[in-house]
Amino acid sequence: LIMRHCLRSCPSAAKGGADGFDFLSNYTSTSHEFASFPVEDYMCLPEGLTMVEAVGSSLSLPTPVTVEVDSGAQRDIDTGAALMRGIGLDVDEMIEAPCLFKPTSCGYCKELDVDVKKDAVQQRLEEFPMTDEVASLIDEFQERLGLGPAPAFGDIDNYVDSESGYYSGGASIASQISEYILMQMGGNLTFGWGELTREDVYRYLETHIFYRGVQDRSLTLALRDHSYMSREILDTLKAGEGGTRIMVGHDGDLDALAEIFGLQWFTPPFPPNATTPGSGIRFDLDEDGGVSVSLHYQAFDGGDEVLFADATWTWEEGGTVTVENLEAHVGGILNEVLFADATWTWEEGGTVTVENLEAHVGGILNEVLFADATWT
Repeated sequence: LIMRHCLRSCPSAAKGGADGFDFLSNYTSTSHEFASFPVEDYMCLPEGLTMVEAVGSSLSLPTPVTVEVDSGAQRDIDTGAALMRGIGLDVDEMIEAPCLFKPTSCGYCKELDVDVKKDAVQQRLEEFPMTDEVASLIDEFQERLGLGPAPAFGDIDNYVDSESGYYSGGASIASQISEYILMQMGGNLTFGWGELTREDVYRYLETHIFYRGVQDRSLTLALRDHSYMSREILDTLKAGEGGTRIMVGHDGDLDALAEIFGLQWFTPPFPPNATTPGSGIRFDLDEDGGVSVSLHYQAFDGGDEVLFADATWTWEEGGTVTVENLEAHVGGILNEVLFADATWTWEEGGTVTVENLEAHVGGILNEVLFADATWT
């Protein structure tokens, strides 16, 4: 079971927007100020922890149960503790596993250069372009928010930033605001300035899902940060030793695993492929070696009911695959051989003639070297 952390607070600072407009309030009418959350940025909201406990008490889990958390983020530790209380486990038995969630931080593999990240996100954007429907929804969202001192979402170019490798522009700001309002709603706080309905929040979350579909579903990036986690999931399923292994991390983990394992889902009332706070992807192994996948989530409708939905494979019909087929599919992706062009240090361009290559290399091979001798 791979689970996203609790409902959390959000910063009011804007990332990747128009130059000189560094706060989310710059992108809404002056009457739409962003109320601060009751906790520090990126920390679990009180209601968020209560809802995670409800998740723990509602899940039917084979025993024994272990819980591993990304200890690099306090909200994940707090989420793990709340989940364990709900399940009825001793919180002291929580396993801190930062390398599972960020293997580059432990030296298991190197961080990708920003140019590689940029190219990977750009390639993903070409594979997953913004549809007319999403573009129209972003424009509608702007109308509901009102226009502030910053340009409208639709007037801010969308691009992959060369310094960070992140997808930036109007779509990014719309994504940040939609998530901000979702956290308010889920946390039982006043949301959308009292002007948006829950149905509005569900619809506008599509802007956030689109953004994450670009930024966090690049296979190149997913493999770098999640090959280790994917292999651990496969090895756990192959071992078939029973019990439940829970990993508490981030929405980026759910997105990356969806890309690597070939998964898609619909968790109404949210749009397809939502990775909402407290939700999780569950892999179940049956007695015949079949693997099925489902999700748990909560609708943030004022209650804490835990809902369930089946995930489907993008590469196989039916809800169940064998461990062997899953290993063949995911293992083939994890072992994918990548290629990159080399460049000549002595010639511009990617291609040289055989004659020029002969002249260059032959000159090196035929070089006569000299050294002084000494008397014995």
